[in-house]
Amino acid sequence: MTNTEWLTEDEAARWLSVSLETLQEAIKTGQLPVLRLGSHIRINRDTVLKLASGSMPPVEVEATTVSNGTDNHIPVPQGMQWVEELAPFDFEYKWPNKKEKPNDQGSLTIPYSPGWRGKISLQGKEYTVRIGQGTGTMPGNDKKLDVFLNGENLCVFSKTLDEQGWASVIKPDGKKNLGVDETPPALYRRAKIGSYRDVTGMAGSGVPHATAVIVAKDDMRSVAHHAAARWLGRNHLPVEPKA
Repeated sequence: MTNTEWLTEDEAARWLSVSLETLQEAIKTGQLPVLRLGSHIRINRDTVLKLASGSMPPVEVEATTVSNGTDNHIPVPQGMQWVEELAPFDFEYKWPNKKEKPNDQGSLTIPYSPGWRGKISLQGKEYTVRIGQGTGTMPGNDKKLDVFLNGENLCVFSKTLDEQGWASVIKPDGKKNLGVDETPPALYRRAKIGSYRDVTGMAGSGVPHATAVIVAKDDMRSVAHHAAARWLGRNHLPVEPKA
């Protein structure tokens, strides 16, 4: 790697030994100058070294030029419409038992509180959306947010490390995780994104090395939009913001 190489955000974060979220905040506040090519951001290593040595003054960046973290909302996806807005609604969900052992006691029912319910239309078909924070005796339920469309669990959000938001892995095709070095679909262009491991503080063999979208803890509309994006990707439809 030479001093004049252009780095992606992830490459620059690793090179500087900081989290991706910290690097993106430096870009947002103008501490770190970048080159923007559409939705892509590139950082010049030589420029960073000059900033560190004090031989180059900081560059001010207007907030309108920031591609990630500008408003932290996920917009309504193309192909989706709201039919009924979300309203508080506590509920229970019976998770199917897949073990099928002789002594199994049946399905596991988890209560969700707080919870919300609304209706959306996807490609002309209506779906009931239920979003809930699990309660009960299962460990870690209070740190998860499950999202259901017509009774199917479409996605899961985890509490962020600072407990000020929720994070969920981006899956452009509804199945495969978006890598930390990959560009997210257009729907997430103005949303806040970061490494799932960094923003949740989770580690271990079962925790994905993937890019996550981060929403505010009370932004349930964005949660529903993310679930709709999963559905669209799974059905080979564009994951783009509504025009």
